[in-house]
Amino acid sequence: MTSTGPQVSQTALPGFNRPLAYLAGNPFPNAVEPIPSDTRSRGQRTSWELAMLQIMDRITDKHRWFEKIFNKHIVARWRREITEQDSPGIVPLTTEMIDWIFEELQYKADFFFGEDMVKAFDEGVMKSDSIVPEDLRLALLAAVRPLDDLPENEKDYRPSSDRKIVDLVHPSLYPLVYGRTRILSNDITNLPNFLEHSGRGLHRRFQWLPCNVKIHPDGHCRITSYINNLRPDSDCALYDVIEKIITCTVPLWNETLTPLIDDAYRNFNRIDYSGPDMSPPEPEKWPVLDDWTNLLRQWRVSHRLPPPKIGEFEPFPPVEIEVDMKTMFQKHGLQVIVKLTNIELTPEKTSYAGGSWHISGRMNEHICATAIYYYSNHNITPGRICFRQRLNLDDVVEFSEYEGCPCEWVPGAFGTGSLGEPFTQVLGSVECRQGRLLTFPNILQHRVMPFALADPTRLGHRKILTLFLVDPNLQIISTANVPPQQADWFKETARARNEVLARLPPELQDMIKEYLGGDDLISENEAADLRVELMEEQSAVSKDQGWLFDNHNVRPVCSH
Repeated sequence: MTSTGPQVSQTALPGFNRPLAYLAGNPFPNAVEPIPSDTRSRGQRTSWELAMLQIMDRITDKHRWFEKIFNKHIVARWRREITEQDSPGIVPLTTEMIDWIFEELQYKADFFFGEDMVKAFDEGVMKSDSIVPEDLRLALLAAVRPLDDLPENEKDYRPSSDRKIVDLVHPSLYPLVYGRTRILSNDITNLPNFLEHSGRGLHRRFQWLPCNVKIHPDGHCRITSYINNLRPDSDCALYDVIEKIITCTVPLWNETLTPLIDDAYRNFNRIDYSGPDMSPPEPEKWPVLDDWTNLLRQWRVSHRLPPPKIGEFEPFPPVEIEVDMKTMFQKHGLQVIVKLTNIELTPEKTSYAGGSWHISGRMNEHICATAIYYYSNHNITPGRICFRQRLNLDDVVEFSEYEGCPCEWVPGAFGTGSLGEPFTQVLGSVECRQGRLLTFPNILQHRVMPFALADPTRLGHRKILTLFLVDPNLQIISTANVPPQQADWFKETARARNEVLARLPPELQDMIKEYLGGDDLISENEAADLRVELMEEQSAVSKDQGWLFDNHNVRPVCSH
């Protein structure tokens, strides 16, 4: 691998020679940035439309669905299953809604044939079970084996995970530490010289460090600076595989980010809904006004909402502004934060309780989208990852109140909390199946759902590669600017250097050591302490994060 990144004369990045809150260009909206809320939330998505999307997601999980969707006998069976289903949390659908489902799936099948991916949710949740070929999945398994096979006492079990989560590569180890980490002011660290700059740079609290990625005109991606916590010399095979998976991911990221900038695309609804017609029968004897108001309210609460009408199927409006990272960001490339994680279950610890609702990263990482590749599932029950968004229903509520119609119907119609609670809407979930590549934007919260051993007498695992995409509209401090901080990476280098220095006069030794630095390298013990400090910082803000997300102003936090 060779570096093709540009040589910079003076580093100027958020947190170094620029304010930490510096924003350039037109960044993609996300739930942790100070961007107007109407760019982070869709307008009105009813419970019926959510049910339609969840059913379409289940159908697109079926083997060769894109062919079966044109088989009238199979479609007839699927129709019966939808009509007869009684799934908790999924509202019954009308015949017209079911018609729409199959027409839309036939439309999506044509797209799938060309692009090898399908949209699970319109907010930019994309999935593909085949865009990463099987030979590349096996290559990843082989390349990561040296990290998997570490002795038990060398495994990095995540704190507070009950020794179920093993971090093979995690950005919370050896992150950028403001006021501590050295940053190169007039140079960059590329792959061939990744150890040469140890101890050099300027002194400049936490930020995850991305690696820089160049996009070639043919779409191929090349990592041009080291992946934090992964050596490019001893783990070069893993670098090669991750590069190829990033290349596979870019087309999905394009589809994930397009709805964030195209208003017509983002605001498309299958069902336009401003409230139900819930007129009760005329009473034989009219009560006094106050009694009648109370009776009317009780009647509306106790009666099921009538389903809204849906028109003839129509595809999404043509995309006016389409994200194509290959052309839009070829000059400066991408920045990607890499994480490799195993969830390991044993007969003594047979289940994983799942995660909490969270958003990827913090504000200074500027993460706009995430990719998760599930490259190995063994002896575990099917698991899912769930998504939710913050709704903006102000217009609906104001319209209903203006028309004199109380809003007791809103929670049922939109799947939100009770009246008086924030309008946070669960979109649904996607299966975490082996071989699946999943991408989603950082306007959504996500949560990993529980799973367990299929056979509780044997070991089981889920192995995950996660790629966090830094907003490519701006550049942040990366491993191109920060020499490796891992003290153990330099044991051999330091030993060789000391052998040479021993031949020089003491005064000259001191001068060279002062120039080379090295005092800022971080030991394994100190790195573990810094990670605990970082996680405690995240835990403190995570208590606020749910409330802030519900109320539109979200601070950044990630519980990965």
